[in-house]
Amino acid sequence: MHKAENIKNNSTFGQRLRKVRIDMGLNQTEFAKKLGFSANTIISRFEKNKSLPTTETLLILAQNPDVDLHWLITGQPAPGNKRLEKIFYEALSKLAKYIAGGIKNLIQTRETRIAELADLDKAREKGKKVDERFAKDLASEINHISADLAEFIKDQPWIELALKAFDNYKHR
Repeated sequence: MHKAENIKNNSTFGQRLRKVRIDMGLNQTEFAKKLGFSANTIISRFEKNKSLPTTETLLILAQNPDVDLHWLITGQPAPGNKRLEKIFYEALSKLAKYIAGGIKNLIQTRETRIAELADLDKAREKGKKVDERFAKDLASEINHISADLAEFIKDQPWIELALKAFDNYKHR
């Protein structure tokens, strides 16, 4: 994957800097020019840990999106990445639960309206007087809720996540 995979030990700054240079596909001279130096000897000194770059040189390196400056300096991945990842997943989980709750409410409302309409049908079968306008409104509301659910699910490719969260949520 990395051109510098043969560098077994990235424990020193110089070794990590060498890995960055090799991963960028540059020799020491090209790398020196990229960092604003006229000679490659400074790069050699950095890589042999005989000298350390200035803050300005590190900032030039940090402008490259493929360079993890925290790793380059410390040898450890940037701690903020894991924290941001955790925050992202927590927010995504909350969003899915919120959406699942909305879907749950729609489904419950539809089921309640279906039960009300079934009760009206039973009353009608027993010969009782039924408010037909109310029955028609119930049927219309059921159709609208069903259509809304179907449309929502069709137009939202991430709805499966919300439905899974709802499934997990209702089992708590």
